Amino acid sequence: MLALAYFLGVMTGDMSKYPFRRKTYNTMKIRLQLSKRHRSNQRFGEFITYCAALLGIRMKRIGDYVRPPQWPYDAYRWDSQHSELLMWLFETCLGLGIDEKTTNDCIRADWLKRAPFSFQRSFIQGLADSDGYVDLNKHEVGVIVDPNEFLIADILYRLDVRFRSAIVKTQATVMLSVKEAYGLPIFNPVVQTHKFVLTKKLAEARRFRGAWPNWLRREVDQLSDSGNVQTRSFSRSSIIVASLFALNI
Repeated sequence: MLALAYFLGVMTGDMSKYPFRRKTYNTMKIRLQLSKRHRSNQRFGEFITYCAALLGIRMKRIGDYVRPPQWPYDAYRWDSQHSELLMWLFETCLGLGIDEKTTNDCIRADWLKRAPFSFQRSFIQGLADSDGYVDLNKHEVGVIVDPNEFLIADILYRLDVRFRSAIVKTQATVMLSVKEAYGLPIFNPVVQTHKFVLTKKLAEARRFRGAWPNWLRREVDQLSDSGNVQTRSFSRSSIIVASLFALNI
C-alpha cells in the first residue's frame, strides 16, 4: 500500500504522463527524467521503478537525455509500458480526465484525507521527493503544491505538521522548518535523495546565525555542484560546512 501512496505522490508531481485513446479503452505511459546533477537521482528513479513493479507496472531505464550546449546537466530517464492500470490510477485515484494535466488541474482525491497516517505520509513523501527543495538561506524545506494547495494543506494538518503557505515564483508552495521536515520526515528516508541527506544534516547541525553571506552561498553551490561528500573549511571564516549537496533538481 505504501508503494501505491508514494507512486501516486510522484505521479501528482513532476512525472510526465502520456494518455492514449484506444477504440474501446484508454491507456497511459509515464516517463521519468531526472537531472544527473545529483547521483542520488538515479536511486530515486530506481525506487520509483521498484514501486511500479510492486503495482504490476513495467518500467525500464532508457537512454540518458543528452543536454543541449546551453544546459548544464544531462539526465537519467525511465519509461513505462502502456498500461490500463496507469490510466486507472490517473482517472480513479487522482480523479483526472484524459485531457487534464497535473500541472494545471487539481487532483480530485479527497479520499486521501481519510487514508491512514502512513499512507498519507508516503503520498506526501512521493510529492516532496519529486517537487520539493531545501532553502539553505532560510533553513526551510519547500514543496511545490500548485494547483493542489488546499488538499495538501488538509493532509499536512492531519499529519500534525506545521507549515506556512507561500507563493514562490508564482507557484503555491508549502514551507516547513528543517526540524519539522526532518521530523515527519517529508523526504523518504529509504530513497535517501540529496534533499533528505541535506535536511538531515541541517537538522542536526549547529546553526549559522542570520542570513548566509553571498560568498558562503557561492562556496556551498560549488560543493553542491560537485555532488561529492566532503568537509571543507573556508578561508574567510572558521565555519565548516560538512557534506553539503545541491539544493534543487
